[in-house]
Amino acid sequence: MSSKSNKKRERGLFEHGDDAVELAFRYAVDRINADNKVLPHTRLIAQVERLEKCDSFQASKREGVAAVFGPQSVETSAHVQSTCDVLHMPHMETRWDFKFDPPSNHSINLFPHPIALGNAFRDLIKLKNWKSFAILYEENEGK
Repeated sequence: MSSKSNKKRERGLFEHGDDAVELAFRYAVDRINADNKVLPHTRLIAQVERLEKCDSFQASKREGVAAVFGPQSVETSAHVQSTCDVLHMPHMETRWDFKFDPPSNHSINLFPHPIALGNAFRDLIKLKNWKSFAILYEENEGK
């Protein structure tokens, strides 16, 4: 086992209530640290910061960030994406985004695209030969 000498902080900005997304972030950091082939001689440290929901001003005041994961609200995410574009900084999202806007040069959304998700539902319905089905959503926005 090689010794990991460099320590790098990976900061995740999460809005209050984004517990599942924060857990995924921490898990990803742990998995990278567990595999010496991914980042040899480097140990990542997950640094989590909480934001108030829809507070783009608070999100814009974060300094020393190399990449941004999240946030989940449309209002805050749009501001963070714009800031990341100006600073040429990677921005990764995991939220439902039904708009068909062209992607940003520095942002990627890991949530399935609405058309891809619809195609997956269609293929499953055809495969199972279902005559009816229901989709239940946790929130009113259809996420």
